[in-house]
Amino acid sequence: MKKPEIRKIPVGNEELHSVTLHPTDPILAVGDLEGQVFLLESSSNKILKRYESTYGAASALAFAPSGQMLAIGGTRSLRVLEASSGAVLLETEELYNDVSSLSFPPDERLLAVGCHDANVR
Repeated sequence: MKKPEIRKIPVGNEELHSVTLHPTDPILAVGDLEGQVFLLESSSNKILKRYESTYGAASALAFAPSGQMLAIGGTRSLRVLEASSGAVLLETEELYNDVSSLSFPPDERLLAVGCHDANVR
C-alpha cells in the first residue's frame, strides 16, 4: 500500500473544529473555533472564500452532494449557504443544543443535524 501524502495547511488563527471536502471540485471547507469557515483550493491552499457561522464555533460542515450548498453547524445554530456566493438559504438559532454533525441525502431534500443532546433533527 502506498503511503499517503500528509500536508499541513495553515488556516486562520484559531483552533480548527471541522473539515469537509467538496464532492466534485478540489475544494476544502474548514471551520474554526471563532465561527469562520474558509473555502480553500486543495492543490494550492489558497483561500477562495470566507464565511461565518451563525454563532460560536463552526463545529460541523457538510457540502450537499451537488456541491451547491454548504451547511454550517455551530453553537445551537445552523446556517445553509449557497456555496458559490455565500447567500444564506436557511438560518436558525433555535436548536436546543450544539451541532456536532451534518449530512445531506443524495436528493438534497433533507438535512440531518446531529446535536450534543443525542438527538438528530
